[in-house]
Amino acid sequence: MSEAPVTWYLRSIGDQDTHRGVLRPAEGTVTAACGVTFVPRLLPFGRGLGFSGDPPDPGQVCPACADLPFGLPHPGPAR
Repeated sequence: MSEAPVTWYLRSIGDQDTHRGVLRPAEGTVTAACGVTFVPRLLPFGRGLGFSGDPPDPGQVCPACADLPFGLPHPGPAR
């Protein structure tokens, strides 16, 4: 059995703000592996909301989303 492709979404254009998550079309939000819920930004060049595979710039990826298997609860915000 193969795994579903990982989908990444932009929360902002800031560093470490690309999140792995699930789009909830009815609400227009993404629930990320790290526990945040947000309205995703559109990707440049008309590519839609999310992308699969490895992000082109690992520095833009949320560290918690990169480290957590999706579906596991996040321990909370880092202090």
